[in-house]
Formats: sequence, structure tokens, C-alpha cells
Amino acid sequence: MINSAQDAQERVRLILDRADSPWLTNTELNGFIEMAINEYLRERINTFGANQKLRDDFSKFVKSAVFTSEPVDTANDDNQTYRRQFANYTEQGVFDTETAMSTTYPGGEWGDAASNGTGCYVGEINFGTLLEVKIKKGTAGLAECKVMSIDDALRASKDPFNQPGTANAYHAVRVGDYYWVLPGITGAQTVIFTFVSNANSVDYITWLPVHAREEVCQISARKVLATVADERLNVADNEIKQLEGK
Repeated sequence: MINSAQDAQERVRLILDRADSPWLTNTELNGFIEMAINEYLRERINTFGANQKLRDDFSKFVKSAVFTSEPVDTANDDNQTYRRQFANYTEQGVFDTETAMSTTYPGGEWGDAASNGTGCYVGEINFGTLLEVKIKKGTAGLAECKVMSIDDALRASKDPFNQPGTANAYHAVRVGDYYWVLPGITGAQTVIFTFVSNANSVDYITWLPVHAREEVCQISARKVLATVADERLNVADNEIKQLEGK
């Protein structure tokens, strides 16, 4: 069973084992395994919500980032959840009306007092592919938040029937590493991002379920074979096609 980076290296070497197989250092092998982890995740991103099996395939690579107005201690982060404060709130937990958001943050015009949007910085939490955004409104449950392009957000702001407000879905606009949520979040409200982490270090292979670890090692071996133009690559490809019924 693959329970560590070392186990993954040994499994790939076992798959490649032959007298004339290329010798790779552990560092080189780790590079192939990390590429394989990335490929495994990217192949499944677009079908994440199709069924429970696909959701389970991501296992611990699915994370949450919870943003609040109050300061938080990042030491309380765990393997699944990051807790952060909104970018445009002070250490006292109140909206910052003094800082010129538009010149301080990318897209900060969405967080100025006039638009009163709320900024969520995701640049240092290995934020990969966004799956969904929810707004928790105190005890009122979760509200939808639609992620929009800047063009769509500008059009919506001028449309009285689609402007973000308390009576309809929130909007979120991404500029650089910031998500700006409109209308702004106040009081006990929080913004919850669910995303797939892009931390694809070989050390995180144990974040995957057992069957996925085996598949990642198979992908890694095929990448090595392709790199060295090994004739066994065609055999490996045929096996994959048979498993997929092609």
C-alpha cells in the first residue's frame, strides 16, 4: 500500500523494473509523480459534481477557505480548512474606510466605500480550481454566490433586476488573487470558498484515496516511458484503453 512519498517512488520503480530501465534519482522521480498528481486532478475537475465517486476521487485535495470580518489566528488552519479575515477590514473587525482600496489592492475599486464590496485574498493558500462560493448569513443558512467575469459584473451593476443585493444572489469577481464579493459582508456573515488545492507535492499523495495513489503511480510510469521513448509505452496505452472499453 502507498502510504508515503517513498512508497510512491518504490511503486513507480517496480512498474518500470527492467535491466535496461532508466535510472532516475528520487528528485527526478518526484517530478514525474507531481506531474501525475496534477494530471489526475485536472482530468476530473470539470466532472467533479457528476457523482459521488468523482467527488471521492479528490479526497483531501478539496479544501475550504472561510473568510470573516474578525481577525483570525492562521495557526488554527488544518489540512481541510483555512480561516482568514477579509482584506478590507481592520484589526478591530470593521470596514476600512480610510485605505484607498482601489490603489492598495488589485481590483480594489470593488472594495471601496462606494461599492462596499468585501475582499478575500486567496494568494497564499494553494488555491487551485474554485468549485463554489457560499455566503453564510448568521443563522439564516447559506446563500448562493455567483462568480462572474468583470464584464458580466459591470453589466449586472447597471441592471436593476440583476444588481447584487440582500434579496438575490451575491456576485463575486476575481481580480488577481482577490475575490471581491458584492454586496459587502457585514456582521456575523462569512464567505466560504470550496476549492481544489494545487499543492501537488509528492508528499501530499496520501491526500488521495488508495486507488487514486495507484493510478498516479501508473501515470508517472507512463510519463517516464514516454520521456525515454521506451517501446513499452504502447503496451501500457493499450492496457488503459482496454480498461476504458475503447
